[in-house]
Amino acid sequence: MANPFISAITTDPWDSIEENSVSEINKNAFDLCCTSLKTIPNQKRTVSLLFHGEPGSGKTHLLNRLRVYAYSQQNLHIFISVRLQSSPHRFWRYLRKSFIESLMHKKKQYTQLEKLIFHKLKIISGKKTIKIKELDYIIEQLGVQCSLSFNLCSIIKHIVLKKHQKETLSWLKGLSLPELSIKKLGLSEKKNSCKNYEEEDIAREFILEICRLAGHKIPVILCFDQVEALQRYQKGDPESLFAFGQAVGAIHDQTNNVLIVSCIQSFFIDLLKNSVMESDYDRMAVYQSTLNPLTKEQALKLVYMRLKACPDITKSRIDFLLLKYKKELNFFISDHGEVARKIISKCASLFNIWEKEKLPETERFSTLDAFLTKELLVRETLTKKNLEPSKANDIIQSSIPSILNIIDNDWKESEKELPNGIDMILYNKNSKTGISFCNHENMKKLVVKLKHIDTLINNKQLDKIILVRHKDLQINKTAKKTQLYFEKLQKENTVITENPDNTVLSALESLRSLLSDAKSGDLSKSGVSVEFNSVKNWIESKLSDSVKDLLIKITDKEIVLKNHGKFDPLSDILEIIDKEKIIEVAKIAEILSLSTEEILKSVKKSEFKIGLLSNSPPVLFQFINLETNIMDN
Repeated sequence: MANPFISAITTDPWDSIEENSVSEINKNAFDLCCTSLKTIPNQKRTVSLLFHGEPGSGKTHLLNRLRVYAYSQQNLHIFISVRLQSSPHRFWRYLRKSFIESLMHKKKQYTQLEKLIFHKLKIISGKKTIKIKELDYIIEQLGVQCSLSFNLCSIIKHIVLKKHQKETLSWLKGLSLPELSIKKLGLSEKKNSCKNYEEEDIAREFILEICRLAGHKIPVILCFDQVEALQRYQKGDPESLFAFGQAVGAIHDQTNNVLIVSCIQSFFIDLLKNSVMESDYDRMAVYQSTLNPLTKEQALKLVYMRLKACPDITKSRIDFLLLKYKKELNFFISDHGEVARKIISKCASLFNIWEKEKLPETERFSTLDAFLTKELLVRETLTKKNLEPSKANDIIQSSIPSILNIIDNDWKESEKELPNGIDMILYNKNSKTGISFCNHENMKKLVVKLKHIDTLINNKQLDKIILVRHKDLQINKTAKKTQLYFEKLQKENTVITENPDNTVLSALESLRSLLSDAKSGDLSKSGVSVEFNSVKNWIESKLSDSVKDLLIKITDKEIVLKNHGKFDPLSDILEIIDKEKIIEVAKIAEILSLSTEEILKSVKKSEFKIGLLSNSPPVLFQFINLETNIMDN
């Protein structure tokens, strides 16, 4: 019999949602979203919401419900989901790609972008069907009415006619296009530039164009999740949060049809508030709401809905199981409530015990080391399947600063204006390394970039420059100038060429996503959030050779992995205590294959998370700080 509580946790706002989800859970937050959506077309203004709660409190599930609600409305709504896993220096470019990836999601047979374009053309023309000979004129009128660029109007025509779909999608995402593709699409080329801030400006203007295309009668729901993941460094990263605040402020002020929804953990509020401008925070949090833990009554309703949705369970069996769950959850959930993630995980374990089902491998207890090893392997496999050379720039810039800072916290990414041709600078007190992304399809633009780098070498602003071009991207034989510049630069002692393949890129991306999920409270093991420091310590001793080799080229020094010895079992102990509430020390020692002395030594570091009864035999129990809970409420 299938366990109705396995894989019942929402991890992506685009996941299919159960029709029988409990409406009372986070009802105030959901109602605020619905009310705000009605405000936008009526008052022609952008509204921003800030939600916060504990890890596992249902932030992603709330966004999922919001998407389903928006799609159910008679008038068109646009839903955009953004997991903030980007460098602040590429924020707008990352946001542009996220916009397009969301707009490419289909509702029935059409994508969100197609539905938006068809809807606007219908309004402009006043017709249900348009003749091809009328299309140019109608798109021109649409461009004038919505203040759209010539290039976006050209792309809209290709979308309507379903022509050049691959090139059209690449342009929409802001990727580099070969000269032939640009001519094929009939686009105007701006003067070649290697300035990062100009590329960011282009991406920002594109996002504002899409919002203008929608107009005030079509709300654009823009959801930001994993805000915590913007931080690159162990000791805080206010610059990244500052950039996020400015971006939200710009969208708020320069649009009149956007519902901005930001989701964070409750502990993060003060850090966010102290890192962004006060005016930006006010724009980000026009309305705020807390995502509260579930009460015992809400938890029981959730259990009932899950059981009811399982066709193999009879009504009489549901009634019987409900009585058992009520008794267990009454003990498991305190008067202050419990987050949905932990409740679902607990229910899954109980279901397997009661139904005498063999516990699936994914649900069996494993050490943190084994869990992270498997999790990283799964992520690397999935990432490699969908990896394209066009993703190399984003992956390297969003992953390297965080990973390098874990290995050596003296290294950071420069926040100063970058020289032409350089995309990021990594530095410590003794060295400064520039990285230039050369993954261009357009050889003319690549030549311009290489010329700037050639000039930069003579200025001696950097100790080293690394030219990055994906292994699968070959230089055209006809691009002789490009080849000559590459050959010339490679002869310089201060220039290194790096040609990463999909193996190293998937490793980097998987490490970054693991760190991002841990920072955001989204990395859970059996319903319990895995702490960032646990992941950091694990990475410090487990870095792959391919990633190490890249870091060595950047730092010009040997990377020595830290030997943490046997991993501290505290995270594993906390997980067991969280499920059992009270358990003998000897039993935990047996589960973890450790001595009772090792268990007790680790428990002393728990900082009031675990209580100890020095009975015979000694017993551990979940410690609840009543003073803290009273203050929280």
